[in-house]
Amino acid sequence: MIRPLHPLLSAFIGGILLASWGNAQASSTFILISIPILVLVYGVGLGSAYLCYRAHYALLTTCLLVFLGFASGMIRYAVSNHVPLHHISYLVDNEVVTIEGWLYRSPEFVGTRRYLYVKTTSVEKRNTRYHTTGKIRITLTKAQSSPKSIKQLVYGSSIRARLHLSLPKNLGNFNYREYLRRQGIYLIGKLYHERNILKRSPQQGHLVLSVLYALRARILTYLDSFVHRHGPEYEAVEQPIQIIKAMTMGSRQGLSQETRDLFRNAGMYHFLVISGVHIAILAWAFHKGLMILRIPVQYRSILLSGLLFAYAGLTGFHFPVLRAVLMASVFYLSMTCNRIADPLYSLSGTVAILLFIFPNSLFEVSFQLTAAATLYLLLFFRFLNRQRWFGRVRSVPWFLKTMAMSLMATTGAMIGVSPLLLYYFGRLYPASFFSNLVALPVISLLLPSSLLVNFLSLFMPGLTVLDLLLSVNVFLTRVLTGICSFFSNDGIALPTPSRFVMIVYYLALYALLAFLPIKKFLKPQRHKEYTGDA
Repeated sequence: MIRPLHPLLSAFIGGILLASWGNAQASSTFILISIPILVLVYGVGLGSAYLCYRAHYALLTTCLLVFLGFASGMIRYAVSNHVPLHHISYLVDNEVVTIEGWLYRSPEFVGTRRYLYVKTTSVEKRNTRYHTTGKIRITLTKAQSSPKSIKQLVYGSSIRARLHLSLPKNLGNFNYREYLRRQGIYLIGKLYHERNILKRSPQQGHLVLSVLYALRARILTYLDSFVHRHGPEYEAVEQPIQIIKAMTMGSRQGLSQETRDLFRNAGMYHFLVISGVHIAILAWAFHKGLMILRIPVQYRSILLSGLLFAYAGLTGFHFPVLRAVLMASVFYLSMTCNRIADPLYSLSGTVAILLFIFPNSLFEVSFQLTAAATLYLLLFFRFLNRQRWFGRVRSVPWFLKTMAMSLMATTGAMIGVSPLLLYYFGRLYPASFFSNLVALPVISLLLPSSLLVNFLSLFMPGLTVLDLLLSVNVFLTRVLTGICSFFSNDGIALPTPSRFVMIVYYLALYALLAFLPIKKFLKPQRHKEYTGDA
């Protein structure tokens, strides 16, 4: 196979889907027994593929590799979702217990509530102590009063608490229990105040993650302090700052429902999600900085990848930013090896890495949207590059070319995510074709400026010029919100497509964009034959 990753990735995804379907009906004991069998089959298949390759049986080798990809997907999903016998979900059944553990991620703030994500180490009930594994989520329901009175519960904090733990309840048609289970969370509980939590020592977690989360908290604290310093203008400044936090740090907990609906109805909600645009800006800035420092090319790509992954950690390792960081890392590492990176192949490699590490991410809406948007955006531009008229678009003035490219990028992303939007939300927002064009100049100024403020706030949070620059960013955010208000509409409600219809749509669209060359929109110019006459 010239491009083996594409069929292997398809087979790997098929294995995850089949394993997830079987896991919904099979017990954990069945999964535990089936894992050694699948590993044995995988080993036999790998040995057979190697023997066929040495014997030059290309077709048989391809079939065996696809089978191995399928088996790998099943094995990886089964291993990642297997629940050990000493898991907390087997020991606690809707009762009051005392738990010990540590925070495996930073606390989240949603309105007046705070969510603590705890990896348990032990459980006490009925005067008996059990060593356990497993994750739970604790909700603190009391509103935050003063930052000085709040315990410093951060990533890695060891805690002890007594609370009532139970299974999550589903929210209407949304399977909330399954949503949390895919994150490894099987039980949830509530406490009124952090005074009900005993903070213990020592600190747990990874040192690198502790540093990244500490830097993230420092940036968010500076942005929040800017709001509190504008007491009389609190209402006018608070939501713009929350928008900046969402756009640059991935912190969307403070966004009001009105702001969320405003961006969604204008087809501009993707601006609130960190994606390829942010990574492109950072990659360019880091690349120029390393060039100024005269770092050799072979080390520059490695340092650049490390810096981009550090930014991904600052934003919370969400799937859209991880996808963009991995693709950028593949691109720069290919330059180090004197190779030209294929964007589609880089995307396949990125998706393969993410699914191997997080197989449950295949069922996350954010992962599906970012993968579909990127795939069909790349396919759409590859399709346009095969058209003769597309060359004329590149020769127009830069302002018109930027607008045309933005419109084409929006079109490519929309044809990729439209079925998913209908399936999950039941609506499409065609205003995005125009709102994105109008918002492009504002975003081009707001994003780099906001990222610069965040970076400088780590070292010089008291700088007067920094507050002035942040005030300009708040003004630009208000302009962006005004654009959203102008284009906001209820969208178009359409019937929810079935899974079969979505599969047919994506396969047909992929075949159209990837394999259909259409070059007859413009007739080629005819040249007069040379007769030799002067």
